[in-house]
Amino acid sequence: MAIDERTQEIVGEISTEATVDDGEAFPKVMQQVKGRPKTVIGDGAYDDRDVRDWIRKKGGKSLIPPPSNGVCHGTDLERDATIKVIRAFGGDKIAKSIWGKLSGYSRRALVETTFSRYKKMFGERAFSRTQERIVLENRLRCILLNKMTKVAA
Repeated sequence: MAIDERTQEIVGEISTEATVDDGEAFPKVMQQVKGRPKTVIGDGAYDDRDVRDWIRKKGGKSLIPPPSNGVCHGTDLERDATIKVIRAFGGDKIAKSIWGKLSGYSRRALVETTFSRYKKMFGERAFSRTQERIVLENRLRCILLNKMTKVAA
């Protein structure tokens, strides 16, 4: 899912098989987002060269934490800078938390709120059994959650 952190609205979604990697699904989700994203905040599952390249080509900034054992390769200056900042603060969980607060990554908590509402409202499992129906079910759930979010605002 792609979520607008300001409105908490789901602005892009796809349902995939469990074998599909988040980085692989990323462009398909982002194609649904209107306009150019200024900043894309994602968890470590999106620490992928193709994802970061896609964001850069669209003129955006990526706030994606590298793994704790991340290595600077010199091919992605933004990612390398993140690794260096986290290491400068000690390279541990506290250092990553400090980086999150300084960089704006901590705003990701707003996005997690939408996921939490989705799961509380509809549960974590689909009722449907075929992939085609799961896709439809999840799309309808997103539409319903967006309508409820607008009413509550």
